[in-house]
Amino acid sequence: MAAVQSFSKKASIAVIAIGCTVILGWIFDLQLLKSILPGLVTMKANTAVCFILGGFSLFIQQIRRAESTAIKHQKITKFLIFSCSFFIILITFLTLVQYSFSLDLGIDQLLFKESYKLTSPGTPGRMAPNTATAFLLLGTALLLLSERRPKYLGVQILSCSAFFIAFLGLIGYIYGKALFYRIGDYTGMALHTSAAFMLLSFGILFTNPERGFIAVMASDRAGGIMARRLLPQAIIIPPLVGYFILSGERLQAYRSEVGISLLSVLNVIIFTVLIWQNAKILCTADRKRYRAELGLRKAKSDLENKVEKRTLQLQIANEQLQQQIFDNSSLAAILEATPDFVGICDLEGYAVYINKAGRKMVGINENEDISKRQVAEFTAASARSTWKQAIATAVSGGVWSGETAFVSASKLEIPISQVIISHSASGGKLAYISTIARDISDRFQAEQALQVSQARFAGIVEIADDAIISVDADQKIILFNQGAERIFGWTAAEAIGQSLNLLLPEAFVAPHSHLVSNFGDGVKQARNMGNRKEIFARRRDGTQFPAEASISKLEVAGEIIFTAILRDVTASRQAEEFVRLSEERYRSLAMATAQMVWTTNASGIFDRPQPDWMAYTGISLEEKDNSIEAVHPEDRDRTRQAWKRAIETKSLYEVEHRLRAADGSYRHFWVRGVPLLAADGSIREWVGTHTDISDRVQVLEALKQSEGQYRSQAAELEKAVRELHQAQTQLIQTEKISSLGQLVAGVAHEINNPINFIYGNITHASQYATDLLSLLNLYQEKYPNPVPEIVEAAEDIEIDFLMEDFTKILESMKVGADRIRDLVVSLRNFSRLDESQMKLVDIHEGIESTLLILQHRIKANVVRPAIEIIKEYGNFPPVECYVGQLNQVFMNLLGNALDALEEYNSSHSSKEIYSHHNRIRISTSANSDTVTIRIADNGMGINQEVIHKLFDPFFTTKPVGKGTGLGLSISYQIIVEKHRGKLQCISAPGEGAEFVIEIPICQEVSALAVENTKEMVISQ
Repeated sequence: MAAVQSFSKKASIAVIAIGCTVILGWIFDLQLLKSILPGLVTMKANTAVCFILGGFSLFIQQIRRAESTAIKHQKITKFLIFSCSFFIILITFLTLVQYSFSLDLGIDQLLFKESYKLTSPGTPGRMAPNTATAFLLLGTALLLLSERRPKYLGVQILSCSAFFIAFLGLIGYIYGKALFYRIGDYTGMALHTSAAFMLLSFGILFTNPERGFIAVMASDRAGGIMARRLLPQAIIIPPLVGYFILSGERLQAYRSEVGISLLSVLNVIIFTVLIWQNAKILCTADRKRYRAELGLRKAKSDLENKVEKRTLQLQIANEQLQQQIFDNSSLAAILEATPDFVGICDLEGYAVYINKAGRKMVGINENEDISKRQVAEFTAASARSTWKQAIATAVSGGVWSGETAFVSASKLEIPISQVIISHSASGGKLAYISTIARDISDRFQAEQALQVSQARFAGIVEIADDAIISVDADQKIILFNQGAERIFGWTAAEAIGQSLNLLLPEAFVAPHSHLVSNFGDGVKQARNMGNRKEIFARRRDGTQFPAEASISKLEVAGEIIFTAILRDVTASRQAEEFVRLSEERYRSLAMATAQMVWTTNASGIFDRPQPDWMAYTGISLEEKDNSIEAVHPEDRDRTRQAWKRAIETKSLYEVEHRLRAADGSYRHFWVRGVPLLAADGSIREWVGTHTDISDRVQVLEALKQSEGQYRSQAAELEKAVRELHQAQTQLIQTEKISSLGQLVAGVAHEINNPINFIYGNITHASQYATDLLSLLNLYQEKYPNPVPEIVEAAEDIEIDFLMEDFTKILESMKVGADRIRDLVVSLRNFSRLDESQMKLVDIHEGIESTLLILQHRIKANVVRPAIEIIKEYGNFPPVECYVGQLNQVFMNLLGNALDALEEYNSSHSSKEIYSHHNRIRISTSANSDTVTIRIADNGMGINQEVIHKLFDPFFTTKPVGKGTGLGLSISYQIIVEKHRGKLQCISAPGEGAEFVIEIPICQEVSALAVENTKEMVISQ
């Protein structure tokens, strides 16, 4: 199996080498590298690139399967494999597309230009179609092979198909038949291309030989052996035999019939010999296997007999041993009373005796049978290797002692101290093994706790920022942590063993020695030296620095050890100096500023004199609890809330209030206070200022008054601009509609003249055609046998069909002319936009004209059936109105209804659309004074929030580019302002929408009613 996988890797390297060699041939124009032999087909540059990519992909896959790499590297290799396979598929797919559609995408000579000859078949630089097909198969196989769980059967089928294409090409070169390696007049497959294909196909097949149908060949069974022997011979021998027979035919040694007969006979002979030879080898292997099976059966039988005899002997010895043990009743009582584990086992490791304490230790009941349990079962998994070594030592040396571990019935490890003793019989032969074990869990836990404590102490010492130094009674350094290394500049290796004077300035050596001597003679065990006086230490570079230190004394084994913890306080001294200078600057600033500066305690009470604040308010320090009385009564609640909020959030205190001066007058102040926090996060004190802003407040009041005036003027101006913009927009829209009406009227007029001419002449044309056809029928009746020329001409023009279809054509033209006339009439009716006078008109004509113009949106399409138009017209006299403007309203409302139905269709399936037919209902009615037009659809409906804004200018619910928001606004003005009517929308989500128009039948009566109403209102 490993050899087969190794062949796969070697095959990938060989394919890469072939591709690189051909690329070199193209670079240096070496014909030998491009085509091997003169006159043969060259391997194209794209083919060589694909071989390099395929070999590289296969090589990476072999490496990935052989090694377990990190996830990051696995992602990189998977990306490389996918990229190589994808480029192979892309190049070959584009090549096949070029062949299929006779295209030239420019990929064939992208790398190298190939000279074109008239005698050369195919396109220069383009790989052969069979080559592209084989690459497409192998690229797909490599892509499938890179998956996490490849489908090896599909991969192997693709590889075998590519191998078959390459093998045909090789046979074509062997037999000299271009048919096998060239398709038609296209480029052929090169000789070394077919060889490289066969190598790459075998490499992919043998990538994982234990899967797919290749597993049959790779198996060690009889089928695999026979396949490995027969398959190479079946592939190689028939082509060679065919080659020799074809050579004989070409030398005219015999005719083709003899050659075919000879090929058949030789194939039968060769394969008969091969089959007989493989059958002989398989029979020989089968005989050897049978003999081996007989030998194994005999050996198994002998082994079973020996095991039986040995088991009987051990049972007898075990019974004797137990009898010897329990004969001595005193010894048994001692063993049962001992708190340690005592056990005896035979030479096979089976327990013979375990005392009461031992049974309790490992979780065995007192009456439980232990003859079938081995002592090794009680040993913990972590101590199995030690147990085996201990038994070996006890058997060879007689006794072993040490520490191991038992495991209880609850799987809990029990550390033990164990002694194992081997016992011999009277003849010196080993008889049994005994063991005594003591539970040392308490000691083990104490040792672990000590180790943890020591490790914790060592960790604390090493990570401490302070210097921790220990010295002995002679002032020699014995401990020097990392903090000390960082502070003093000496390493632990350099400092340990040196005198402590190494770290002290010369002026402090003698006092320090005297101080330590007195401390050592005293009873006190620890002293904080930093609180007594300033201490200075010396770094390695000789610089001195202030420090705080504490020292402790510990006596260990009669020896005194001093340990000092020292902290460099250079930074804190500098910070204290900085704070002192900052306080001085603050005091100077407070004196120089024009503001009142104050400080309070954490509760906001003055705890020290406040000269500026007290001088202004006239309140003394004794009246500090009543400081809020100085604030204006109207501002006190706001001041208290701001102060409470600042204390709770520990944030900036800001408020504006009026403060009473000593003379009783009030001025406006802006107050700011900053909390100063203690180390624990609590407020230590407050520092703040009072800034007089009375002048600013007066200016702001004046600005507010002027701002109110300006705002009212700006609002009026904005309203005027908005009305002007609305009027301008409506005027532009009206002009557009008027221009459109003029255009439509002109187009209708221009179409009307020629269509009248066509319509007027169709009647005469129909009569003339009828007369001519009657005359032609009469000719056919009276002259049934015309001359051949007339018969031939009649057949050429298909006279019978022409006579039948001509009248139908004229009828179709008449129907079309009628349709165009109706459309022209509708356009002329709809285009009466420029009529400035009101007229009495039938509004039903305007509705019908609008529906005719919108017919292209109403009829059926691929998404929906035709929209159903339900007309419920009432009977009433003509209505006085502006015809064109009213038609514009109909157009807007019907267009919106169609848009609503399209919106409904876009959000529903075809099944729902066909089950819920789109429908528009138009109904008209009238009473004595008004006429009502209702236009309703069964679309999505409108919610109440949108209905309230529906007639506002520029309001639209349509997407950008589909609506301006002016249609309904203009319609509302036309109905309400121009016709003194009403326009309203009645709708709910999911129930469609209905627009209701009410206009007076006679505008003069309506105007008179409006004037009377106005007079009544004025008089009241």
